[in-house]
Amino acid sequence: MVALSGVTDPSNWSNPGGIDLTEFENAMDIYVNIPNTTYDYTILRDPSPVQLISDGASSCPPVMLYASDGDSVPYAQADEMKTALSGIGTTVTEYVLSGSNHAFKNWHVINDHTGKCVSSEVITFLQSYP
Repeated sequence: MVALSGVTDPSNWSNPGGIDLTEFENAMDIYVNIPNTTYDYTILRDPSPVQLISDGASSCPPVMLYASDGDSVPYAQADEMKTALSGIGTTVTEYVLSGSNHAFKNWHVINDHTGKCVSSEVITFLQSYP
């Protein structure tokens, strides 16, 4: 599995990059139909992907997570998912890229951690697991 800027826990508003979360808040309104005037996203913890892993997943294929340090989806989402997946023994590679690109805008970006293009890394990763 590969996630580019994946929201894994909409109840987690950790914001280590100190970015403006307005875009993230508006996206949550659209996805979960909770008006952003309430900001009570704690009800979304139980059905979130990270909680579902913590609640009983026993295995998962290898995962590659990409986030950007200025993305509208805080990179803390990837950090939390990595922790949950590592807790069940999943091999996880996580990269926090420089910049504010979101999702596939990172596709042709050079990963400053590896010097390789993200798209090449993802394709190689997916081809290595039949």
